[in-house]
Amino acid sequence: MRRFTRLGASAVIAVGSLATVGAFSLPPAHALGPEGCAAQNNNGALAVGTVTGTTAPAPPSNSPPAATCTYTALSSQGGFGGGDSKGWSVTVDTAHAAATDATGKPCSWVADATTGISTWSGTGPAVGGYGCIAQGGSGTATLS
Repeated sequence: MRRFTRLGASAVIAVGSLATVGAFSLPPAHALGPEGCAAQNNNGALAVGTVTGTTAPAPPSNSPPAATCTYTALSSQGGFGGGDSKGWSVTVDTAHAAATDATGKPCSWVADATTGISTWSGTGPAVGGYGCIAQGGSGTATLS
């Protein structure tokens, strides 16, 4: 009987030790993303935002996808991707329009000094690398 008691106590201590090590070895903060928005029409789709944000994502909407969406104050740097055969554009407040992405590739923002908004637009594939939108950036994504 003593043998089973010792074996049981040893198992409880081992499991408790593993749980303690697991709890204290977790990173201090976790990304909650994604943050941002997605636009969609018959010609394509475009998503803007970050997957490393620390703000909980909004609950899914029951409304149909729209050709324009708005994203606000990303809690981490972001980018965009997608495309539209007719045309697409992404805007960001110029203060958060980065010159290069996280890998050093140039970002193609065109600033408007009058409005304080920078725009990146094109036709076909749309790729703005991670980091082209600095933390805190707000703007829109629009499909033609």
